[in-house]
Amino acid sequence: MPSSRRKFHVFTTLIGIVIILLAISACNSTRSPEEIVKEVTRIVTKEIHVEVPVTVIVTREVTVIATKEVTKIVVATPTPSPTPVPSTKGTRKKPIPFNEEATYTDESGHVIKLKLVKVARGKEAEAIINRGKEFFVSKPGEPNHEFFVAYFNVEYVKGPGDDAVSIDFTDFSISVDNKLFGTVITTFEDEHELDEILYPGAKAEGWVPFQIPEGSEVQAIMFNPDVFGDGIWFAVH
Repeated sequence: MPSSRRKFHVFTTLIGIVIILLAISACNSTRSPEEIVKEVTRIVTKEIHVEVPVTVIVTREVTVIATKEVTKIVVATPTPSPTPVPSTKGTRKKPIPFNEEATYTDESGHVIKLKLVKVARGKEAEAIINRGKEFFVSKPGEPNHEFFVAYFNVEYVKGPGDDAVSIDFTDFSISVDNKLFGTVITTFEDEHELDEILYPGAKAEGWVPFQIPEGSEVQAIMFNPDVFGDGIWFAVH
């Protein structure tokens, strides 16, 4: 390297100067040659400092093993309680069984119990409607139609305060051949048509009249006093 050669050149120059000084001292000095040699050695040892560059290459192989600690956190999720499945009983597809009591709460909070206990159609229904009549016998108002009547027991259980509730045959509809029919207006003589105004705790019963196509299939009867409610359905047999 250039710095090493420069230091070596200085060293040789110094040696030459020392030799010249030694020669001069030998000529002019009264000291013995041994003393002169010692003096020169002392000077050289004390004054001359030669730096010899040393390059040390250190090689160290380091093996690093990376260890990644993975912590798996398991969060225990509580098992949710089963959501109660609302009963589908009381729908058109699954009506309240015949002669079984059901409870209906209307939009205003009136709680009403109902039970369908009797049905009749055709000539039998016509006879029930006209029983006791001497004049003005009722007949189906349309050709190829017949009467269908259903007898309901009703109880007004409770309501908001002491409110009265009106329950009559116009609160009912009938599903026939998958078509919805309303009640028909007619008159009863000896038999009682359902048409009452009740206070909480009162009971009533009576016939609900319909007019349906002859030979049609009756699926169920719906009680629905609310304008937009779903109502509750009752099986006819």
